[in-house]
Amino acid sequence: MRLRDAALFLVGDRDAIVALAGNRWTLAVGAFLVLTASLARNYDGAFLPAEWTVLTHGYAASIGNSLVLFAAVYAFGRFPDAQNYRVVGGYLGFLGLFWMTSPLAWLYAMPYERFLTPVGAIEANLWTLALVAAWRVTLISRVLSVLFDLPLLPVFLLVAFWADVILFAATQVTPAPIVDFMGGLQHSEEDELLSSVRFTVMVFSFLGLFVLGVAAAIGLYWLRSNGPLEIGISNVRPSGGVLGACFLAALVAAGALACAQPEQQRRHIAERLLLEGRVEEAFVFMSGFDRSAFPPIWGPPPRVAYEELRPSIKEVRAALVSVEAAPWVRAAYLDKSWRNLPLSGVHLLTMPDPDEFIDGFVRQDRRARDEWREVAEVLLFHAEHDDRYAAEDRERYRRYADAIAAQLDVDADPPAPD
Repeated sequence: MRLRDAALFLVGDRDAIVALAGNRWTLAVGAFLVLTASLARNYDGAFLPAEWTVLTHGYAASIGNSLVLFAAVYAFGRFPDAQNYRVVGGYLGFLGLFWMTSPLAWLYAMPYERFLTPVGAIEANLWTLALVAAWRVTLISRVLSVLFDLPLLPVFLLVAFWADVILFAATQVTPAPIVDFMGGLQHSEEDELLSSVRFTVMVFSFLGLFVLGVAAAIGLYWLRSNGPLEIGISNVRPSGGVLGACFLAALVAAGALACAQPEQQRRHIAERLLLEGRVEEAFVFMSGFDRSAFPPIWGPPPRVAYEELRPSIKEVRAALVSVEAAPWVRAAYLDKSWRNLPLSGVHLLTMPDPDEFIDGFVRQDRRARDEWREVAEVLLFHAEHDDRYAAEDRERYRRYADAIAAQLDVDADPPAPD
């Protein structure tokens, strides 16, 4: 196995594909590369000693996807001379090649958040994800085309259809900010971008299920050849260049882990305390560090845009009152409190005459008494404890809260007679 073959394989060279497919060491080298790719994805997103299972996701996903694609091509392809084809050996050879695409995922290790704005970093990561996905779909199509001696276009349509199925499924199960259709949820810029991208991808991937599904079905007509390519088996060990590249990848991964894992450890501790309801302890712990000691793009729980409920906003507000938190911790959680303001409160703050709105609309909106009571609580909390606002703004919030509370008292149902 030569380093030159591994490099040419990534651009779809036929000779490199055949050489690696027949080498028994491809599976082992590929398995190591999958691990390095998992580290590239997660070195700055998980505390690996406690969240090590994220390193298994690459193996599970690649085995599942490669098995589906190999089985589909083998089942639907018409191979009149394939009676002696070794299916298990053929799949293992394809799995090794599937794993050899892992170096493409090293692009995920780019620390965009270190030199771009949070929104810019998210956009850069999304474009990187799109580039790697398109590259891998094209490359795997080329690999299947060569291994089964099939025309590229129908194989590409089949692989693209399966990739679209995976993409649509991902939009359904991957946590993402809820879509803000009416613009009243007060998302941060980062959450607004992620929400918009998720919705757009979901819509177009859903439409793609029909378009690519029909195209792939039509393409099956041309999915025919004399039979899978007969590839000779080789036991040639990896060259010094391949071993050196693997060692260099491991060295870079170790350096990246040394830089990012302390941040992830602090994040993990803070999140564990918060999710266990030990909010005051979490605030004290986080306040012992500067914001730069935690991951650059990190929103501690609860993430309101994701409808996370632990810890509750009431617990957060109580901790803000009782603990002298660091300014960055206090600002982050005061923002979360504001983003938990019900939509009726958001509309109230945009009214040209809020007093008239409270006197009229709150009285009519009797079915939303609990929501209005929550609005009053949020406004009163920020009037009393949010010193980021000028005195006149805080007095205004207090007046709105008192007016809502008074209106709710006036409209309260009379007590039932004895």
